[in-house]
Amino acid sequence: MDDFPPAELAEHHSTFSSATAEPASVDTLAYPISPEYVKSWTPVRALCELIANALDEDPGARVEWADGVLTISDDGPGIPEEGLVLGYSTKTDAQIGQFGEGKKLACLVLARSPEVGQLRYDTVGYGFTPVVERRRLLNGIVPSRSADGTEVLVYRLHRSDRTRGTVVTVACSEDLADQAIGRFRALSEPGYQPPQGNRTCVLTGQTGRIWIGGVLVTTMLGLLASYDLPLDAKGLQNRDRTVIEAGALRDAVRAILADSEDQQIIDRFAQHVLNGGKLREPEQYFTDIRLPRARAAWRTWARTHLPALCFYTTSGNEEAKLDLADKGYTELAATGLPHEQLWAFMDRLGVEIARTRRVHHYERTRDKTTWFPYGSSPPPNATC
Repeated sequence: MDDFPPAELAEHHSTFSSATAEPASVDTLAYPISPEYVKSWTPVRALCELIANALDEDPGARVEWADGVLTISDDGPGIPEEGLVLGYSTKTDAQIGQFGEGKKLACLVLARSPEVGQLRYDTVGYGFTPVVERRRLLNGIVPSRSADGTEVLVYRLHRSDRTRGTVVTVACSEDLADQAIGRFRALSEPGYQPPQGNRTCVLTGQTGRIWIGGVLVTTMLGLLASYDLPLDAKGLQNRDRTVIEAGALRDAVRAILADSEDQQIIDRFAQHVLNGGKLREPEQYFTDIRLPRARAAWRTWARTHLPALCFYTTSGNEEAKLDLADKGYTELAATGLPHEQLWAFMDRLGVEIARTRRVHHYERTRDKTTWFPYGSSPPPNATC
């Protein structure tokens, strides 16, 4: 935690430009907080929280950076008094959050950060500037295990003549602003339209990104695609929204892929696997492909891209492999898949495993039998 003495704090904030002069404070609201609280949050994540709040209130919210200041403005109803209360929230299942903590945590993180200057809110009827202070409660009368005192998030409230919407200004670098804006598909992808249910596989751009409702929450290296999960998946995250539970993420990704009929998605995974590539666990989904239309889409891809005569083999099928190769069949391999996924993958493509053909004695000797009189000796090399 970065703890600036008052003089250094003032100098720190002066390095960033401010949109307007800070109005006179007429009231304060203080939250005593542990210095260890939400240390995993970064300034970028905190900025994302402020942007998400604005988009929740107004899908047409504006987010712009200029002259050292990130401005987030919306035309929503403003922040009521209850919005300053921990645990109070008017958000629904169709929005990120619901604990009434996001804005407070973001203000705390940004007020702590040496990378960020002044943060200011202006909303309907009032505004506030959050700062972090060190205090000994009751001037040191309250017993403490350390001499440092407690960390206090203080809202310095002022009056405002604003009648609609909220404007948030944050003095920060352009790089921080760009990173935060880039986490929102609605802001960073021109023409972005949320898919039905916000449940989709994204093949463009950097792979491994995981969005919830179009908001980037994490990046998992090694994935072949990126995924936009539905808003009801917000429950997959921990309390401060920094981690997604691995098992739940795996199930969500597999559900997206298993139900897909998109030939581009099938092509990316099929080509990767047939070239010997491996898949991370969330994308090992071939055993989950059960819907008839999805299975038919895989067969369609196979008819277009695979040889008419092909097979795959496993250990112990060497004799059958040689026999089929001699007859002009093409062997397919997927060396990066575990056994159960290999079987399911080839089954979805309609490719059969090589099997040794059992040939009965009469089939081997059909039309080759030499007849000779009963009681006489068979001629040399006769088949009987």
